[in-house]
Amino acid sequence: AATLSRLADNTAREVVASGKPIYLDPMPSFERKQIHAVLAKNQYVTTYSAGKEPHRAVVIQPV
Repeated sequence: AATLSRLADNTAREVVASGKPIYLDPMPSFERKQIHAVLAKNQYVTTYSAGKEPHRAVVIQPV
């Protein structure tokens, strides 16, 4: 969980700096939920899942 949290925070910083969305690698739903939860409090980015199972991935985009 700490690794996913770090991935979410680092990617969010990258998204804010670049102004462009980033698609993370496909991951299981429980991992996607953790990333959504970590970034729900971040006012500078939004997240959503894209793709079809088992290839759904989190997209982090600037607000």
